[in-house]
Amino acid sequence: MTNNSSKIIPITIITGFLGSGKTTLINQILSQNSNIRFGLIINEFGEVGIDGKILDNPQEEITEISNGCLCCVVRSDLVEAIEKMVNTNKIDYIIVETSGLAEPEPILQTFMTLKTEGFKSSIKMDSLITVVDSLNYKENQQEYKVINQQIKLADIVVLNKVTNLSQLKVEELQSNVKSVNGLGSVLVNDDKSPSNLLIDTGSWNIDKLIQIENHCHTEATHHDHVVRTDPNHHHEHNQVEEVVFSTDKVLDPFKMDKWLQDSFPVNAIRAKGILRLQTSNGTSIFVFQMVGANKELIPFENYFVGKIPVVSRSSIVLIGKKLDRISILSDLSGVTVV
Repeated sequence: MTNNSSKIIPITIITGFLGSGKTTLINQILSQNSNIRFGLIINEFGEVGIDGKILDNPQEEITEISNGCLCCVVRSDLVEAIEKMVNTNKIDYIIVETSGLAEPEPILQTFMTLKTEGFKSSIKMDSLITVVDSLNYKENQQEYKVINQQIKLADIVVLNKVTNLSQLKVEELQSNVKSVNGLGSVLVNDDKSPSNLLIDTGSWNIDKLIQIENHCHTEATHHDHVVRTDPNHHHEHNQVEEVVFSTDKVLDPFKMDKWLQDSFPVNAIRAKGILRLQTSNGTSIFVFQMVGANKELIPFENYFVGKIPVVSRSSIVLIGKKLDRISILSDLSGVTVV
């Protein structure tokens, strides 16, 4: 795929709940399509971006939009980022990764109402992909309504983390997803699934969004509820807090392990970070990931085939409800090397 001044650039939006594996899926797409020049727009819920630092394609055009969800306060930033990418004439395809708490409908409406016709004529919506964490789907779905909102509007639903699930469990999950969204396709991702099923699919259809919105209006009228597009709508992420710890000091691996084992906040639903740990070989960099009951430290270099980016600070982001910010920051300040 080669870009030129008259080319229409497809846009794929990748959404999914916290920890579903959106960034990993994007890395999968990039590695399988080295002939395509991608522009990546990464939106994270909080003030510190982690995902953009672990994308294995430093040559790609990457824009990070932090400290707000694309579904509300930073939608103008999204339009500006896309316009700048289009005007560089250096990309063939744009991928937008939303935060795990973003509601996709306002984002799709943003694309529908772009005012600059010259800009609008050079892009097209290709698809909305929703990534599902198969291991934690049932538990998360019961507490966070945004998961079903993300699934309902998807053109393609990707079931991630299926390796340790039985075929019966996968089929049950497929059925559950289909009950929420009977119009989209459902793909099971085993980390080797061909990404040509995910990009340049042409599966976006504005009629589906209109149909779903009309259905929501009908339901709201029937049940005497306020429709979801009401300006006073309360976004679910307003109930979720974020705690960010960042330091230029090296961390003690034994103290960090003790904190993870004994003091890690039980109300955290997602945590991630890039950590500089003191080891026998000097300072080593690790990526920390926490989803559900699973916590893991992964060598930073595992994410990169070529040159490894320089990391000068440790940063860790915790997301959850009723987090004790003072206690968390105090504990983490104590895990640095004295």
